[in-house]
Amino acid sequence: MREAAKIEEESERLGITKEEYAYLNVAQKHGTGLGEKELITFVKDLVKELKTRTFPGWQKNRRAVKDVEKDVFDACFEKFSSSIEIKAISFLTEELMKFVMKYNV
Repeated sequence: MREAAKIEEESERLGITKEEYAYLNVAQKHGTGLGEKELITFVKDLVKELKTRTFPGWQKNRRAVKDVEKDVFDACFEKFSSSIEIKAISFLTEELMKFVMKYNV
């Protein structure tokens, strides 16, 4: 319960949703070289894009999953390629996809 309250409090303080907060934490763990404000903008834009690409049951459609994964990778590559290696971008994409699969049902 403490963890949930902390997440809610922190996401409210930052002006983002719990979903965006989850993505923010993943991005921060990967040492992207960007500040909190830039990362918040990145995750808000990412979530907005994902909402247009996902639909009920999309996780069961292999093509849809691959398309979403490509979109996440492309967004990460565009934003972070100057500050982290491609291997790290791939790992970041994998980590973000775990939350994409969870939140975009």
